[in-house]
Amino acid sequence: MKIKSIKLKDFKRFTNLTIEGLSEKAKLVVMIGPNGCGKSSVFDGLEFDDRYSKGSAYPADISNDSPVMNAYYFRRDYPQYYLDDPEPLPEKMDIDPSKKIPMTFPDDIWDCVNIEFYHRPESGKRAHVRSAYRNYSAFQLHSILSRESHYRLSLQLRTYGRAMISDETFASNFSLLSVCQHEKLVLEDPYPYPPISPEYREQAEKSVELLDKIFEELRGAIRKMFIDSELVLKYIGAPMYDGLLRFEKEEREELSYQNLSGGEIAVLDLLLDIVIKKIRDEETIICIDEPEAHIHTKLQGQLLEVLYNLIPEKSQLWIATHSVGMVRKTQDLWREDPDSVVFLDFGAHDFDEPVTLTPVTPDPNFWARTYEVVLGDLAELVVTGRTVFCEGEEFDEECYRNIFKGTYPEVCFVSLGARGNVEKSVTAANLAIEKIVKSVRVIGIVDRDKATCGEIKRNAKKGIRTLSRTTIESYLLDDEVLTKLCENHSAPDKVNDLLMAKQDALDKQKLKSSDNLKPIVQQVHGAAQKVLKSAYLGNDKESFMMDELAPRIQPGMKVYEELHEDIFGE
Repeated sequence: MKIKSIKLKDFKRFTNLTIEGLSEKAKLVVMIGPNGCGKSSVFDGLEFDDRYSKGSAYPADISNDSPVMNAYYFRRDYPQYYLDDPEPLPEKMDIDPSKKIPMTFPDDIWDCVNIEFYHRPESGKRAHVRSAYRNYSAFQLHSILSRESHYRLSLQLRTYGRAMISDETFASNFSLLSVCQHEKLVLEDPYPYPPISPEYREQAEKSVELLDKIFEELRGAIRKMFIDSELVLKYIGAPMYDGLLRFEKEEREELSYQNLSGGEIAVLDLLLDIVIKKIRDEETIICIDEPEAHIHTKLQGQLLEVLYNLIPEKSQLWIATHSVGMVRKTQDLWREDPDSVVFLDFGAHDFDEPVTLTPVTPDPNFWARTYEVVLGDLAELVVTGRTVFCEGEEFDEECYRNIFKGTYPEVCFVSLGARGNVEKSVTAANLAIEKIVKSVRVIGIVDRDKATCGEIKRNAKKGIRTLSRTTIESYLLDDEVLTKLCENHSAPDKVNDLLMAKQDALDKQKLKSSDNLKPIVQQVHGAAQKVLKSAYLGNDKESFMMDELAPRIQPGMKVYEELHEDIFGE
């Protein structure tokens, strides 16, 4: 199940918010913005299943195949916090009559939430929302599972009735495990009393199958999360005793979940919740407000990756986060598969006015705003997490940007003039940044010119890369690039003419292809204008290289791979 659009009208923080343009391929939706901007309010709007008693329903005029869900509210049942309308209730509501539910008190109803899916959701829970405020008290959990519910759960199980397992709480997930494990033990009992009926045996066998699936999925997810501490889920114990889940950690066996750290329990909570929802419903929306809560910063990015991989392809994960680790991980996931990760920027909007949000394409400005939210004053130092200082003027940075903007749109290229400026700036920036975020580095890129091998190696240790060719022009005037230029201008038959013109220019200047090709740029530009008569190739050689040649250097070309290795290679 994937969300296509959301509309929230006079709901909590929003006067009239529309979120649209969400791709059907989106598996992860990331909401970015400062506190108080309304991210949590969006999650509140998605919890529409819990409001059927308040009037939520499909509009009467829409068929059962409709993918649209409307949530209606009785005004008298909701305080000012939910319905932001200081004026008295008007006689006529501003609602499309076709969307009203035929009820006894139509004037008391306001159309607050409208959610459109890519296909009609099946019956049952459509969205699961986890608050940022969770309590992982082992004592309370122990009380819920072992003391207060001991008699009630025992009585229900002994008469082979199912305990309630639908609540969205940590304890309810453990309750589900308890029920399934108890039914497994009953089936394994050679002398159960009362005797097992055929109906119960069928139900219990399904519970055992569910338990096995949960155990395997949870065990694998825990292994991926706790590689360093080697935390391993060993088995599921007896439901009515302390330590339903038993672990092994750093050569300690028979470790109860109650003896884990607060951060480990928080991770366990999330993993268990997602695993259960995944197994029980392959099509759902899972919303997590601040999944990083209670979790060490070192594990936050890793946790997001594990959660992302747990989510079924037909489901969708929504998160609101202030974690720099999770933001960094979303960059990596987006770079691997741009269609599956969507960013919604809640910053710089006045939600007292109508606002339409659409997914943003991450660029240096977006990442700068994002890191300003998660890092505050440190954002100016970290910026995009990858800044490249390059030799030369604005021309150089524009060429690099046009070459790599499709692959690395978040990378910021900055020209600093002379080679010495690049060397000093890279060294100074990295000295400051490594004291704050060790994984972030600023790199520099300089022309090869006449640098010796020893000079190149010494610069590399400082974070300064050296082009394998003499200058950027050597890449821009590569035969592969000129061939692509002709093909893109629908003149593949002119390739040889342009390459011959380039060779003539080299011969006149007594240059080789490996030399500095700046002296022949003007001649190649003129030849291209003559060969590609109808094309707009710029009024000067700089525009020709920045706007026409640089964008032709693309992944899959040898010249691209060489330049990519020069700048981003390890």
